This record gives sequence, C-alpha cells and structure tokens, in this order.
Amino acid sequence: DEIADVVMFAMLLADRLGIDLAEAITAKLAANEAKYPVKLARGNARKYTDLQGG
Repeated sequence: DEIADVVMFAMLLADRLGIDLAEAITAKLAANEAKYPVKLARGNARKYTDLQGG
C-alpha cells in the first residue's frame, strides 16, 4: 500500500515539474549502466570509483 503512495506522489510531482518519467527513468538506467558495468559490478558492493581503478 505504501509503495503505491510513493509511486503516485512521484508521478504527481513529475507532472507538476514537467518531467517525463519514462525519459527520466531511461536516462537514469543508462547512467547507472555506464557507472556500474555489469562485468565489474556484479557480485560486489564496491563504490563505482573503485570498480574502475580509482
């Protein structure tokens, strides 16, 4: 029930701010993919700067 409240709030906030949620989510997923490459990040909890050697 609470998760639905959070999602509805995020949708309403995005609408008021003129943010396209699908576009924002796609951009965030792409940024995370670049920051945390699967080959380096899978199975560990190191900070992204440690994954790339500093």
